[in-house]
Amino acid sequence: MYAALCFVMLFVALCVQEFIPRLGESASYGIVLLFPVWFLCTAVTLPYPFMLGVSFFAGLLWDLRHTIDPGLGPTGDAITGATPFGMSILLFGLLGHLMHGVRPLYKKRQMGFPILLTGAGILLFRFLEYLFLNFRRGNFQFPQPVFREMCSTAVISMILAPLIYFALWWLSRAIHGHPRYAHGD
Repeated sequence: MYAALCFVMLFVALCVQEFIPRLGESASYGIVLLFPVWFLCTAVTLPYPFMLGVSFFAGLLWDLRHTIDPGLGPTGDAITGATPFGMSILLFGLLGHLMHGVRPLYKKRQMGFPILLTGAGILLFRFLEYLFLNFRRGNFQFPQPVFREMCSTAVISMILAPLIYFALWWLSRAIHGHPRYAHGD
């Protein structure tokens, strides 16, 4: 039941993400990436097979949102600057695997490192996307404003992460799906 609700909440997070504007110049035009942060927090709370399913679902939703043009089909090419379809599935899988490694800390309610890793995961996600776009364009540039935007987005994510972890913990307790240690988990 909890895993099914995680899929639904991830979809809701993607819908809400569409209405979140970029922050101003004081925050280096960072953006609250609710959807990837929600995924990273969810990846910590689920057993590994469910985490892989959620990472596939999250990557698929992210690719459908960012690489498909309804009139033209897939737009993953060097001219438009979009990553090819399927790349986000790999990125979400990699980040979910990293986040799942701190699941024992989440179960013990030691949230410091999972929160820091969520911010680092967002920074890594943004960096790998940007690096891949540069590779596809054949133009390796990394201007300072892009780095500042990535860092401000990661910091905002770390601020948002405790709220999401608490919401997931509360939801799991409400439906009696609180994570427990299981043999082989």
